[in-house]
Amino acid sequence: MTEDAAAHQTGLAAADRIIEIRSIARPATRRLTVWLLIQAFALYGVYGAVAAVLIPNQLSIIDPANKINDFAIIATVFAAVATLSQPLIGAFSDRTRSRFGRRALWMLVGASLGSAALRALSASHSVVAVGLFAAALSLGINSLISPLTATLPDRYAVRRRGGASAMIGAGTMLGATIGSVIAGIMAAQLGVAYVAFAVALLVLTLLFLVLNRDYSSKDLSLERFSARVFIGQFWLSPRKHPEFGWVFLARFLFVLGFSSVSTFTYFLLTDYAGLSLAQANASVGVVGLAALPGMVIAVLLTGFLADRMGRRKIFMWIGSGVMIAGLVVPIVSPTLLGITVMSMMTGFGYGAYQASDVVLMTQVLPNGGSAAGKDLGILNMATGIPTAVAPALAAAVIGTVFGFHGLFVVAGVIVLVGALAIIPVKSVR
Repeated sequence: MTEDAAAHQTGLAAADRIIEIRSIARPATRRLTVWLLIQAFALYGVYGAVAAVLIPNQLSIIDPANKINDFAIIATVFAAVATLSQPLIGAFSDRTRSRFGRRALWMLVGASLGSAALRALSASHSVVAVGLFAAALSLGINSLISPLTATLPDRYAVRRRGGASAMIGAGTMLGATIGSVIAGIMAAQLGVAYVAFAVALLVLTLLFLVLNRDYSSKDLSLERFSARVFIGQFWLSPRKHPEFGWVFLARFLFVLGFSSVSTFTYFLLTDYAGLSLAQANASVGVVGLAALPGMVIAVLLTGFLADRMGRRKIFMWIGSGVMIAGLVVPIVSPTLLGITVMSMMTGFGYGAYQASDVVLMTQVLPNGGSAAGKDLGILNMATGIPTAVAPALAAAVIGTVFGFHGLFVVAGVIVLVGALAIIPVKSVR
């Protein structure tokens, strides 16, 4: 068999595999689309509460002298676990065969582990314990995120993915914001706050799974497991899949620039704007709420516009430009007002970017998305890795003579380079 014939046969096999998967995945309903928002709200509500408020408060009590370095280490570990777990969980869910479908069991495991980790955090009184249970929480949350993201290529046609992605994006923004607000209100009772978020995560995930059941995957064909092949599938050559590589790089840089500032919001309020701990707890919710309207408007508007226009990249460039402009504001105004305005602008920018970014990712998957769980997990490493690197990068920049001013400049340059990385993607407008 010639090389061209072999390649053609491989392509036909991949196409047959895609058709098989799509025929066994339950088509999306309006209820599922709404529940994508609710489930994302639950996931990122927990993340926003824990990362933005609860852990910083906990560290300020346990080890006030070293709170920034402690937080940077824990945030790095949290993100590193996310980076490693997402593609693995995605690959395992691709291979899962059950009467509940390929994704549901992993979401149930993730919610159970995340809930248990939150309860353990409520009783933690050392930096080491906080770090260990934060890592467990990250594993649980990402065992939910990876299968949830794979729902888009599994159950939605391309022409509907912008709207579905917008719902996930809106849930993400609402959850992260409202979660941090609620956590700020409950910060004086850390134990109660952790338990409340643990119950909410588990209950909402169970409702999602019960109300949005997928078809059984028991009859879906399954290749024989090979450790060598399984491990090898996690390397996708940028030379063979260049657009996949460019999209990975673009998201990596965008998230790195955004996270290097947003991760330190609490300390921006205390150490940059000069607020007390009590004032920061009261203000962190205000800063988050200021971002909310722009986030939701941007993610919904651009998501549905992108579907109607059939264009993705222009909205990602708009989002990047607004974010860069927002990062300039606190340099000019190092106050609570300046940070609030920055939050409003970066929120709009993030929303506009994400609604199209997620869909763009599904459109550049190798082999048409036949291994969507694993491939999206790899692309989601472009979120996990920079989120892991961002705290260390931010701490290093803050520690220089340029301080927080230098952080805003560095973050803006990184976002700009990320926007340029989208240009070589030619198959998607």
